[in-house]
Amino acid sequence: MYIFGGYDGKTRFSDLFKCNLRKATFKWKRIAGDGTLPLNRFGHSAVIYEHSMFIFGGWNGHDTLDDIY
Repeated sequence: MYIFGGYDGKTRFSDLFKCNLRKATFKWKRIAGDGTLPLNRFGHSAVIYEHSMFIFGGWNGHDTLDDIY
């Protein structure tokens, strides 16, 4: 399972984390991104297709985003 971005009530994030559910350890690991990272955001859509994650839209605290990474 992967999680990107989020909001803790003060800060919007552009972090990417992975949790291996198959080993049932439920330990999260931060993944370093390659290339250009999306702006910090929450409320976005994300999907994993083959070996890539695609992130669309969201909100950065000021603007509604309509970009895709």
